[in-house]
Amino acid sequence: MDQTTDRLEDEKAVDEKWVEDVMRYGPLPLLDLEDCSNGWSSPPGDLFQVRGPDYLTSKVMIPGGEWLLKPLRLDWLKSSSKIFNIMTHPSSRVMSAINGLIKE
Repeated sequence: MDQTTDRLEDEKAVDEKWVEDVMRYGPLPLLDLEDCSNGWSSPPGDLFQVRGPDYLTSKVMIPGGEWLLKPLRLDWLKSSSKIFNIMTHPSSRVMSAINGLIKE
């Protein structure tokens, strides 16, 4: 293998580890759809109804279909006041993961 291939494989491994860390750790774990009473799950898009192409005239909703993007993590936040800039807060899971990558 050449250096470019090695570098790309290393980057892919780092990306996969980052995604796994984001999904696995946190207050609510990712669980199977059938058994997620103490966590969260990502149900198929067909379970959601969205506005069809002619909704404005027909008012017909259709199954959502495949996700464009799949969620990685769900954090439950509770506060007595409005929370701003969650993703940039130093203790956010995403920011922690990004900072971990920068330090490596």
